[in-house]
Amino acid sequence: MSGASRWRNITWCSTLQNHDLRSSPLADPGDVCARTARLNPRAVFFGVLLDHVGTFSLGASFPVFASFLPPALDSDASLFLLAVAGLLCTVLGGYVAARMAKQSGTLNGLAVGIVAVSVGILSQRGVGFAELPDWYPALAFSLAVPAGALGGWLAGLRRIRA
Repeated sequence: MSGASRWRNITWCSTLQNHDLRSSPLADPGDVCARTARLNPRAVFFGVLLDHVGTFSLGASFPVFASFLPPALDSDASLFLLAVAGLLCTVLGGYVAARMAKQSGTLNGLAVGIVAVSVGILSQRGVGFAELPDWYPALAFSLAVPAGALGGWLAGLRRIRA
């Protein structure tokens, strides 16, 4: 971004009054202005790839980890732990996408969550969600989009401190 266009964006952003887009929850704290938000498809692709590879790797290796869990944990508790681990992979995917995009981190992280949910719903039949309790896909799909946005937002916070 050239110096002149950056100055126009700063000036334009500073003239916003009550409708300040920078205070929006989707506004990345590291961005000059929410209007300059850009979606980076390459970064979103790699974020989704990291999310799915991590989630499927954890899912495939979960029986090994489950053998180390105390026997007092029932299957619902172990499924909850698996869902939390999958959501952490989505946070990591959103974080990586935001770092790769270098701008609009929350937007790119949000896109990771949306694409992850879309791919998850499309692949739902092949994985065997019919064998899982009803709360598991509801929990995983409803929290994936905010988890991706959280990862992007955390990357934006890191960019401010750097």
